Amino acid sequence: MKKQLLLVVLMLLVTTLTFSQDLKTTFTDNTVINQVSTTIVDNEINGKLFPNPVFNDVSVTSDQIIKTVSIFNIVGQHKETIQNNTYSLTLDMSKYEKGIYLIIINQRQTLKLYKQ
Repeated sequence: MKKQLLLVVLMLLVTTLTFSQDLKTTFTDNTVINQVSTTIVDNEINGKLFPNPVFNDVSVTSDQIIKTVSIFNIVGQHKETIQNNTYSLTLDMSKYEKGIYLIIINQRQTLKLYKQ
C-alpha cells in the first residue's frame, strides 16, 4: 500500500512540473502548449456620441475615419446603416421611438445611446 501511494505521489509531481523545450513548446500537466508571438494592433475607434441622452440629432465623432455607422435597438433589430467617409457625422434620431439603441462604428466599436 505504501509503495502504491508513493508511486501516485511521484506521478502527480511529475505531471505538475512545467518545463520548456527550445522556447517554442511548453509542456504542462501532459499538455502541449505552442507559444505564439503576439503583435498588438491599435484597433480602437475612440468613437463618441453627444448629446447622450438625445431627443433629435446626435453627433458621432472618432479619431479615425468613420466608414459605417449601424443603428440597432436594444432587442437587436437593425434600424439603419449609414455609409460615411469622415471623422464625424450627425444621426437623425427623431424618427425612432424612445429607448436604448446600440450604435456600431465601423463594425468595431459599440456605443449605447439613450433616445428620449
